[in-house]
Amino acid sequence: MNNTAIAPVTISKRAYNEFVERINNVFGNNDDNDYTTDVISLIDNYLSGTDYDLSQYAMSVRIAFLMILPEIQKAANRSRKAKEAAAKRHKKSGNTAKQKKVKSKTIKPQTSAPDNKDNEVKTSDISEQEIATIKPNRAERRLAEQNERREERRWMKDTVSLSVSDAGH
Repeated sequence: MNNTAIAPVTISKRAYNEFVERINNVFGNNDDNDYTTDVISLIDNYLSGTDYDLSQYAMSVRIAFLMILPEIQKAANRSRKAKEAAAKRHKKSGNTAKQKKVKSKTIKPQTSAPDNKDNEVKTSDISEQEIATIKPNRAERRLAEQNERREERRWMKDTVSLSVSDAGH
C-alpha cells in the first residue's frame, strides 16, 4: 500500500503545530515515542510529496494519520486559497512579486550602523495636499473618536452643572 502525495502541499505553521500538538496529546510528548515520530514523519512525507508506505507502520500510527489527513487537506486548501487571494490583491493593487519587498522572518545582524540619510523625509518634500490625504490608521481613528466622545461628555457635564447651579440661584 504505497501512497504518494500528488505534489508538495503547503499548510500554515499554525496548522502544522496544531497537528503536532494533537499527535503529542494522543501518543505522548516523548521524543523516544516511535508512534509520535512515525505519525509526524508521515505528515512530513505527505506535505513534501514524498512516497510513504502505510503498511510498514503500526495500526495505531496508520489510524492516527488517516484520521488527521482530511484536516491536513482542508488546511492545504485554505492555504492555497489564501495565497490566491493575496495574489489577486497584489495584482489588483498593481504590485508584482518582484516589486514587493518581503520581510524575512529571521533577524540578520547588522555589520555597520544603518545609514538613514537616504530614507529621511523632509517636511518640505511633502505638500500640504499630500498631508491632508494621508489617512490615519485604525488606532489613530479610534483614539480620535475616543477623544471626541470625551470632549462631548465634558461639555455635557459642564452644561448640566451650569444649569443646575443656575436653577439654585
